[in-house]
Amino acid sequence: MLKNNKKAGDALIMLCYTCAFGAFGAFFRWLQMQVARDTETGLINPSILNILLPLLIVAAAVVLWLRSKKLTDDETVFPTGMSEALRGLSLLYIIFAWIIAALAVLGGILTIAETSLDNLRSMYVIIAALAMLSGLSFPLICSASRSHYSPSLVSVFMALPILMYCVWLIASYRANANNPNVWMFAIEIIAVCCAILALFYVAGYAFGRPDPKKACYMSLLGAFMCITTLADSRYMGLELIILATAGMLLMYSWLIIKNRCAKDELPPEPEKAAQPEPEEPDAADEAEDTVIEPTPDEVSPEPTIEAPTRGTKSPSADNEVEKILNEYKK
Repeated sequence: MLKNNKKAGDALIMLCYTCAFGAFGAFFRWLQMQVARDTETGLINPSILNILLPLLIVAAAVVLWLRSKKLTDDETVFPTGMSEALRGLSLLYIIFAWIIAALAVLGGILTIAETSLDNLRSMYVIIAALAMLSGLSFPLICSASRSHYSPSLVSVFMALPILMYCVWLIASYRANANNPNVWMFAIEIIAVCCAILALFYVAGYAFGRPDPKKACYMSLLGAFMCITTLADSRYMGLELIILATAGMLLMYSWLIIKNRCAKDELPPEPEKAAQPEPEEPDAADEAEDTVIEPTPDEVSPEPTIEAPTRGTKSPSADNEVEKILNEYKK
């Protein structure tokens, strides 16, 4: 059996890797926006930071993937059940969950207040409303194993942030459709896409289609990208929503890693219902349906044409006529 201290230590190490890469990514992004950006035109000038930032993103993706692969081996696996994978027994989980929920709700309120004059106000209002609902439902997701919520209800809760970031992706495209400076929105687009994939794979637990390895890896990568894009300039409400999303993904990855178990500790899979065996045909039915085919050596009988029976007398009619004639003779 795996010791709880070792599992918690592995989860803490992975979160430290993610936060460290995210801190460097946010610093390089902030430095790029301060140094490489032209103040007059707003374009990004050629700079070494334009190479360092993509290299850091690729390095973080590779390191997190290699580190997450080492978390499991032939004897250690990630749990596939929602109640086993997202189980948090300590009171600190609920406290951190409500702090993250408060950040998401506050971000939604600020977004509604700050975007009153924005051309995409309707889309930002939808994002804010979904962010508040996602924040309020996050503590319920963390306590789903303790409160025994139904998977259908948890699946609705987990679908809310996915829908929010899908709307965010459309809003980001519409806001930057005419912007020739790709660097101004590229990091945000990547962060939003990573968040969608991470939340999608985590929601697989509730929808009955879990993929623990991808859920763990994408949660770490999504949290890293969310931390990196915090250096971009945007509404403060949206910043708080991204910060809350990073906290959610870090919480998910912590729970998935910490709740690893040995293969013999996994709950038994439900047995499939036995399918009824096909009934054997009766001997009488086989005899009736049996058709004897001629062998190749035998000559198949030629069809014959019977003469029509119209106009012929039946034997019973002849007997009646003879009886009548005998009576007249007497």
